[in-house]
Amino acid sequence: MNGCLGDQRLVLTYYREGPATDRAHVGACLGCAARYQRLVRDLERIAHVLEEAPPVAVIRARPRVVWRRALAVAAALAAVVLVGGLEGRMWRESLSWVRPQPDASETEAFLKEVSAVLSVTGERPGPELAMDAPLLDPADGLEREATDEWPDGPRLDM
Repeated sequence: MNGCLGDQRLVLTYYREGPATDRAHVGACLGCAARYQRLVRDLERIAHVLEEAPPVAVIRARPRVVWRRALAVAAALAAVVLVGGLEGRMWRESLSWVRPQPDASETEAFLKEVSAVLSVTGERPGPELAMDAPLLDPADGLEREATDEWPDGPRLDM
């Protein structure tokens, strides 16, 4: 086996780059011929595997699908939260439509109590204090008649 070819020389023979004597030796020596056939078979398998390999883009496409799914789930959850918030707000506002409103007599009684508390003397105002009663001007202490015009703008009738 001293005169047999090494692996590098067998590869060069396969690619037809080695000398013609190496090709002749592979044809004459059974050991080198068997190694050469294994080399040919291995190189053909490698070529076949490389031809059949999927493109790199197909392998990298999977994380994009996961990202799109996550984005779709996040959008759906945001929509649910938004709709739930709007429904809750509308429900709270609808409660004010159902609540009974105080009638005018309760409001009038409340205003009388407030005016009694806010009056200077602490007495309850009687019917003599009406809208047509003379008004006191705090600046000069003189009485004046109620008019439609005030110094700072028109008076609103109540």
